[in-house]
Amino acid sequence: MDQYRILERLGKGGQGSVYLVENRIECKKYVLKKVECKDEGEANNAFREASTLKGLQHPYVCGFKEFFVAWDKEDSAIYFCMIIEHYPQGDLSSVLRMKRNKRETVDETLLKKWLGQMVDALLYVHRKGIVHRDIKPSNLFLKDSMDLCLGDFGVATVMNDARSNTRAVVGTLTYLAPELCVDETSDWYSEQSDLWSVGCVLLELTTCSLLDQQQVLSHLTDLRSQESMVLDNLQKDVTELYNPELMSVLRLLLNRDPRQRPVVSKLLSVQYIRDCVDMVDTNLIDKRKKQASAGLNRNPMPRGQGVAAVLSYLRTVLNNKDKVRDSLEYLLELSMEDRISVDPVSKLLTTEAMVNNLTERDVQLAGLGLFNRLVITAEAGDIIFSEDIVSAIPKIIQAHADCPELQQSGSDLLMALSAHEKAAEMIGIQGGVKHLLTALRSFGDNAELCASCCNALWSLSVVESNSKRLSDLSGLEIVCQTLRTHMNSSDVVEATAACLLSLSMEDDSLRYIGELETVTLLVRAVDAHANNAKVVKNSCLALASFVELDEESAFKVLAYESRRSQEVAGLPILVGAYNVHKDNAEVVEAICTVLMELAMYDEIKAEMNFLKFGQTMLAEIQKRFKENKDIMGPCEATIQALGPSPAGKNVSLTSLAFPEELTKAKAATAVQ
Repeated sequence: MDQYRILERLGKGGQGSVYLVENRIECKKYVLKKVECKDEGEANNAFREASTLKGLQHPYVCGFKEFFVAWDKEDSAIYFCMIIEHYPQGDLSSVLRMKRNKRETVDETLLKKWLGQMVDALLYVHRKGIVHRDIKPSNLFLKDSMDLCLGDFGVATVMNDARSNTRAVVGTLTYLAPELCVDETSDWYSEQSDLWSVGCVLLELTTCSLLDQQQVLSHLTDLRSQESMVLDNLQKDVTELYNPELMSVLRLLLNRDPRQRPVVSKLLSVQYIRDCVDMVDTNLIDKRKKQASAGLNRNPMPRGQGVAAVLSYLRTVLNNKDKVRDSLEYLLELSMEDRISVDPVSKLLTTEAMVNNLTERDVQLAGLGLFNRLVITAEAGDIIFSEDIVSAIPKIIQAHADCPELQQSGSDLLMALSAHEKAAEMIGIQGGVKHLLTALRSFGDNAELCASCCNALWSLSVVESNSKRLSDLSGLEIVCQTLRTHMNSSDVVEATAACLLSLSMEDDSLRYIGELETVTLLVRAVDAHANNAKVVKNSCLALASFVELDEESAFKVLAYESRRSQEVAGLPILVGAYNVHKDNAEVVEAICTVLMELAMYDEIKAEMNFLKFGQTMLAEIQKRFKENKDIMGPCEATIQALGPSPAGKNVSLTSLAFPEELTKAKAATAVQ
């Protein structure tokens, strides 16, 4: 901090303070952004996030000179500091303000050039796995040449709202995509959400002569709920000023459904956008195509010369997507034929090749497949569990959110990596939990993928911070819906039940379990898969956890009606599962744990006694597993809790908490 002299404060807000500073050695002006951190850990996290941004080098992306952490004695606070390029010409918001005040239009040639520069810049950062999250006119800076420069990744990208560990909405609300405004704690940022913001900026550019500041802000707000009407009202005036194709681009970018909004690479197939990008001095797409085609037929990949030769070759072609793909596919082929040895440096090299070609699907499929093979034999200290490799996987999964095959391979790898606690923590920090939930939402009908995602979520949730993330990101709702959809798939049911066990540890989950019928779904799982030991075990453990915390859940177990019968079937289902698995100690322990938690509630205990439930079964368990302390604990606690039924305490089923659910059950019990 000593090498910078503060010249003036440019602004202050909830996300930090901004200063104009001068480097004492260079005598050059920069912008300093200071963000207060709650502790050193948060500051270090921000520093780690910022390392990706420091490597950004592109004509239309604002450069970062350096990042550092500073202690301010006066404030007694620790700050994360960013030194950013200074743009004396200001930003796009000042141009818009001037044009709007004069009711002047932005010349279409200049508009197309600026749009091309925004698209080219976003193509570059998205390929680096970076989502900006706060695109708006004041973050588009003007060079002396009047070119645009996308900047101020700052707090939105670097800090990730670490104060709450939720990565909550941090962008400017006016330009925020509709899917991010439904829930202000949402973390569903994507390339498509950046493109909504670009659409908002483009709408401002096209309406400078038509709308004043208040009107344009009103239109931008209305777009999130009724974009069709807003754009229909503007159609006539905008098409009189600009090429009608521009209106089609606006409708594409400002589609309320993020699934109908393209990613940048697919946006380039639109001719108007293609024309805009062709006006830009640096065209990343064409440049990469020329580089690839120039070397395509030279220096072929060495087949039949062993792993070391392929890796040595890979090091020389890191930016050639076709050769990287061929190399990784060949390595995957070798790994499937036999176990191959890949040294730590080469594993890092493989990761670098994947990140350099982030949007190339075949590259990522081959790379993920290779890592899925290598992780099988990886020991605890293997570099495959390091931050350098682990942090890349969620970015790859996010970049290909529309590809079920890649989501499958990625979730399998996250599951394997999460066995290492520090790797699991890093996966959570990098958004892995969110991306898995996105896959569950997007491919809810794909049973195999749903099972993989839920297994990975369960494994990640062993880490407390990931369990909290899962809960905060509507995990309970998504997992319950997955269980409901795939109740006939034992693999999905086993995995979702394990996820629900993790979610039961989060207090917030208790608020929604009734509405989502979580307990009923778990009893149904035991009923539908009584012969599957893992399903019964996981479901009973989750049931026990919910019942322990919530009396209403206990009544739900008792009130469950089998689809095969109108009688109260919750307890008989547990007995039936026990009869199938009475030799499986883990299943018996899980069933005993549910019974113990049920018997802790007086009304449930009275009803269990009234029905003479479980006495024979518990006596048998006591006899068969008398040496097993894990089983004897809950078994004897249940027997003790039930005891003799107190005089006058036997209650009818209709006196319980859910009379409407138990009326039929009362009649059935009376007949018996």
